[in-house]
Amino acid sequence: MTLKEIFILPFVIVLLSSPVSADSLTADVQRMLNTLGYNAGTIDGAYGKNTEGALIEFYLDNGSDYDGELGSNEAADLIAAMTKSGFTAEHRLGAKDNPRYFFSTKDTIFKKVGNRIDASKNSIMTGDFNNDGQQELIGFKKSNIYSEYVSTKNRTEKHNDVDYWLTGSKLSQDQAWQSTIIWKMGSKWDNTFFENWKVSNTIEDSCVHPMYVLPAHLNEDKFIDFVVPCTGYDAAPFPGEHSLVILSNGSSSYLTKKFTKTAEFYHDAATADFNKDGKLDILLTDPFNSKMQVYLNLGNGNFKRSKKYFSQAEKYEAFSTEVLDVNDDGHFDVFMAGHEDTAPYHTSTILLGNQSNKFSNSRSLKIPNIEGYGVVLDIIKEGEHLFVLRTGSKKNFYKGSVIQQVAIKSMKNIALLEVKDMYYLDRIFRSVGKDGQIVFGSLIPHNNDIDFVLENGVMKLMNSYLTETTEPIDSSTSIVEICDAALNKQGTDWDATKGPWVREALQRNYNIDFCNVYRPAFICSKALNGDYWSHTNSAWVKKAKSLGYDRKTCKSLIE
Repeated sequence: MTLKEIFILPFVIVLLSSPVSADSLTADVQRMLNTLGYNAGTIDGAYGKNTEGALIEFYLDNGSDYDGELGSNEAADLIAAMTKSGFTAEHRLGAKDNPRYFFSTKDTIFKKVGNRIDASKNSIMTGDFNNDGQQELIGFKKSNIYSEYVSTKNRTEKHNDVDYWLTGSKLSQDQAWQSTIIWKMGSKWDNTFFENWKVSNTIEDSCVHPMYVLPAHLNEDKFIDFVVPCTGYDAAPFPGEHSLVILSNGSSSYLTKKFTKTAEFYHDAATADFNKDGKLDILLTDPFNSKMQVYLNLGNGNFKRSKKYFSQAEKYEAFSTEVLDVNDDGHFDVFMAGHEDTAPYHTSTILLGNQSNKFSNSRSLKIPNIEGYGVVLDIIKEGEHLFVLRTGSKKNFYKGSVIQQVAIKSMKNIALLEVKDMYYLDRIFRSVGKDGQIVFGSLIPHNNDIDFVLENGVMKLMNSYLTETTEPIDSSTSIVEICDAALNKQGTDWDATKGPWVREALQRNYNIDFCNVYRPAFICSKALNGDYWSHTNSAWVKKAKSLGYDRKTCKSLIE
């Protein structure tokens, strides 16, 4: 393996190309050490005691000694360890004057969130945002006033009440309708369980209806920034609003401001270096104007719209987008999708990039349609296959979920997974399962009904860990999983000779009192399933009720 390859690590693009400066190499090594669980401290490119200690521990764990000199050999050893642990998405680098440069969460391997977060499920994003080797979380909570006004109940009962929806559009301009940013940090006990994170955030602008949070490096510092596409009031007349960037300004410090020229219904976003100046630009979908908008990064957190890209998309109502290298040619490609079986009936398309980052309909791939699931939300690539996330259309609009597996070479369907009765999944993520297996699906503890693994290259639905297991318990299994399983199977009888879960808990120094603290919050986070407690067929709701937890009690436990 040479260093002339790109490795996209969790939330950070690492360009390992020769020659590499000492500071750059050290920062890359620190990042990989932290990702692998060795505390190298802050990612600052400065070689010190923390970095040296982490390297010594890494080599001891791998049966050898650190020679005391940090160089390309150590970087190669860490890359191999990252690959072995499943933390690396590897891609070939194109010509020197044409680096494949984009930033996508689809090349990241996550740890699932362990507890319910009081934020819109589609907005939650996790990662090491503070360069401290720990997990942090960001999300948005829509205002209660707005959420109630456009609730499913009101959409049904007031469907034809034009005055009601026009009034709502005007009311949505009020500051009380603006959403709130949620900041969390991983618990010292279990970094998949999140607690409050104290952040300094200067808010110049906000929005009513944020869609997603996309991490990316947008300014010149060493910390992650965020792009937030916003739709505005999500009902007729759809007035739109500005989208946001959240720019880092040092550790735990941010500035939130708008970056768009006009207020539109911005439904999705992605980042890539369109003009090849080494800075990530922002791609936005603007479906109601049938446009794909590109905002070029001018540096220092400033952006300017360019009209030279995606003229072919001007009649395409794209709601969803993503950047990915589908054909492994070193150039990023652009996925655009919308509502396939409603006018204007556009097929989901991947526009193939080239050395000039120009896109053409003549160089594109078409995703096969799926009857009844015409709303296309997301896509991820694994090996020679694409996995397309869909939800219901027409009479089943936004009901249920389907994952469509497509062979890239033939662009034909290989397999479909369908779960009709689940609340639809917005985004598809790659995460690490209990046994180290890569799991595809939801990032959060609810909406995981369609989580899947690959078995012999074909999708297979994940089984819940609640089923009995005779397999060894993986070391990555979280505290709450172990405590819940131990208490569920053995109750107050904590004799380590009677079951693997209690034995595992005791080996980790979790006693019954400790587990009794963590277990209710975990069950409730699963049972709440967003605000859909009425889904009484949920095993988690039944379990919570059997233990005497109603919806109100559960909310008080975890909020």
